Amino acid sequence: MPRYAANCRGEVGLALRTDPPHVGHQEVVAPGHAAGHDGVINDYFLVRTAKFTPRGTLFHEQLAAENTSGLKWWHPREIASYAGADLFSPATSRLL
Repeated sequence: MPRYAANCRGEVGLALRTDPPHVGHQEVVAPGHAAGHDGVINDYFLVRTAKFTPRGTLFHEQLAAENTSGLKWWHPREIASYAGADLFSPATSRLL
């Protein structure tokens, strides 16, 4: 199974045969940014799929060890009109 497809299965339960299109990459180097780490690397992918309840193969403790505290599916209209404190990938705006 390709690397990122395996992550999708483990983290959210989405079974993919191939890696999805890569649409963004972010590296943040800042002590304290993520518990136990001096930074993070985030890669962003575009996956078009029917709505489903995310539940991957990783246990809650495994997700927490990766600093994943929750999941939310966003419709493009929700992202475009969002005025809250959450931040989106810089690649998000070109996908809307």
